[in-house]
Amino acid sequence: MEIELRDTSEVDVAEIVRIRRDPLVQPHQYRLTRYDTVDRLTEHLFGDTKPGLDVMKSTTVLSDDRVIGNICHSHGGVYEKYCYCGWNLAPPYWGRGIMSLALSQFFGSLFSEQGIAAVFSDCFSNNRRCIRLMQKLNYDPIGIGMDERLQIAITARCYHWIRRFMLTSEVWHAR
Repeated sequence: MEIELRDTSEVDVAEIVRIRRDPLVQPHQYRLTRYDTVDRLTEHLFGDTKPGLDVMKSTTVLSDDRVIGNICHSHGGVYEKYCYCGWNLAPPYWGRGIMSLALSQFFGSLFSEQGIAAVFSDCFSNNRRCIRLMQKLNYDPIGIGMDERLQIAITARCYHWIRRFMLTSEVWHAR
């Protein structure tokens, strides 16, 4: 299956929200809130940003001009050479290697063209597919301190055990 990546446009947002709200996707992500709407995501992606703060971006994953997933990534602020990255893929496309291909293309650009030094990603400890994907992409597990775990539990209303991984530019280019 061929895929295409593009910067997310406003016309993609409704489909990205639909995927995020899919009952099969929800158990693998932070709990949704009333703020997880098309309008709110549009505001985050395309609204005004304040200097010195992280900027949320999104890359859309397409197959045959149809939105099948996205890669969210935060850049900037104090840690401008680092990126926090998460992703969703519509369930009918799971298990086909699509996200591995999409992330490989995305990271190639991120590390080579944008000068990012490292990418950080989290997943729930029971999300074996995501862990296998990160291992395949050569992410290293780095862990999360108890203070940050508590902060995530409170702010994201998430009581799952979370694992954090890091992928550096050096490791990516040495593959």
